[in-house]
This record gives sequence, C-alpha cells and structure tokens, in this order.
Amino acid sequence: AALDAAALAERIVRLEALLARLSSHQLRCIQALDARGDPEVDKSGSTRAWLRQRARLSPGAASARVVLARRLAICSATDAALAAGSISVRHAEVLARTVAEVGPQLADPDQLPELERNLVEVARHTDPLRLSDACARVRHQMAPQAAVDAEYAQFRARYLSVSRTLDGMVAVDGLLDPVTGESVIAAVHACAAPAGPEDVRSPGQRRADALGELARRLLAHDRLPTVGGERPQLLVLQVGLLGLELV
Repeated sequence: AALDAAALAERIVRLEALLARLSSHQLRCIQALDARGDPEVDKSGSTRAWLRQRARLSPGAASARVVLARRLAICSATDAALAAGSISVRHAEVLARTVAEVGPQLADPDQLPELERNLVEVARHTDPLRLSDACARVRHQMAPQAAVDAEYAQFRARYLSVSRTLDGMVAVDGLLDPVTGESVIAAVHACAAPAGPEDVRSPGQRRADALGELARRLLAHDRLPTVGGERPQLLVLQVGLLGLELV
C-alpha cells in the first residue's frame, strides 16, 4: 500500500513474469514425472488423474497441463520464452498447439524451428487472443485440414444450460462456437449500453438485462416456432391489493 502507482505497476508486471517462470518449472517437473513413470502415478492410472488427486485440479486443467508439458518437450523456443517469463502460459498453449498441428504438414521439417521462433517473437509483443488469430492464419495456410478439424472440434464443444435455481433465479452457463458467440456478443452489446448518466447498473447487470430484452423482443414479434402445437408465451402476474392481475 505504501508503493506509488509506478512502483505498483512495475511490481505487477514483474510478478506476471515470475508466474510464467514458476509455471515453466512446474511444467518441466510434470514432463519429467510423466516421462519417467512413478509407482504413485501408475497407481492413479495416469499423470492427469494424479494431478487431479494431488494438486486438486479440475479434469480440464489437469489435462491441459499434461498436454502442454508434453508438447513443450519438442517446442524449445516456446519453452525457453516461458522459462524466461517473456510469455505467459496461455501464449505457450497457443504456440505449442500450433507447432503440434503444423509440424507434420510441412514438406520440409527443418522449417519448423524457424516458424516457431517467429511465432514466439509475435507472442512477445501481443496478447494470447491476437496470437491465436495469427496462429490460426498459419494453420490455414500450412495445415488446412488441421484448421478445419480444430474449428469442427470447437463447434462440437458448444452447449448451453438454462435452469431454475431453488430460490427462483435462472442460472445460465454455456460455451459457444466462435461464429455463434460473435453473434450473441454483438446482439447483447447492442442492448447493453448505459441508459444515461443516472444508470447505476453494473456492466454484468446491463448484459443480463440486454439478454432479457432480446428475448422479450423476439417473443413480442411472434416469430418463434411452435412447441407442442403452441407458440411460446410469457405471462406476467402483477400482485395488487385486490389480488392477481394478468399483465
């Protein structure tokens, strides 16, 4: 708290680099344990299962770390950049995946180290999202089938869950493919702007209200398909002193 803004900013950036270096060290330990084999790991069934049990990781996180640890064994430039703290773990995941997908498609395997070094240089100067776009272009150019497979895998991973909670709220959770996601983002943002200087809603509340507004507009235009022979309807009951009133 005693540090000024410049000192705090410098510390935050240094800590980000330190987190990357610590992650690199952990990944190298995972790589060594995974390659060497261990009775305790064998007893768990796999390195992923062992990480879930001992490090209390989610299945997805455990799998991602094992996959990255294995890929970094053949991605020397990415491994070195992560160990130096000049890129993040997310950068490393994007780079390692690209190398793994593009490498087998190259006519000359000797081109792969140079390609990786060029992508690492891009990663040093951009965020993981823009790096992912750059790597996607590389995959489309050098490994078009891998790019198509990756896009189809994203599409298959889509899901949406909408359920009522015990207290009457509605929980929404899901994962959308890029094309559908962009459509949803554009529609929600179009209705999520502040209503004015007196609008005290948080951004999350404005997005929630925007989703409800989109649904109400669609229901009002009566363009939804029928379900069980009837079009969807929304009934609102207003409680008054004289009882219930249908609005």
